[in-house]
Amino acid sequence: MKNSKIFGPNAILLSNSILTQFIKNKMFNKEQHPVVVSNKSAFIFAQYLGFVFLVHNGQYWNAVTVKEPMIGRKFGEFVFTKKIAKFAKKNERRRA
Repeated sequence: MKNSKIFGPNAILLSNSILTQFIKNKMFNKEQHPVVVSNKSAFIFAQYLGFVFLVHNGQYWNAVTVKEPMIGRKFGEFVFTKKIAKFAKKNERRRA
């Protein structure tokens, strides 16, 4: 994927509200409070490195800590939206 496609003008518009929350959190608060992200299609920038974000998966908010390999990808890639199906094992039939 080209960098111009990732970091084009649309990327800034998608995450404009995230940037404002991030800047307020970084400048005015000494404690790091998680930044709320309801848009899973927003891109992760290098400025977000090491910060905690709350991403909504449709049911509840998941905490996502941004790490180095996550930069340039979207928040939705790190939040599961579907349950993992667990199937019970069938009991073996007795042979008589």
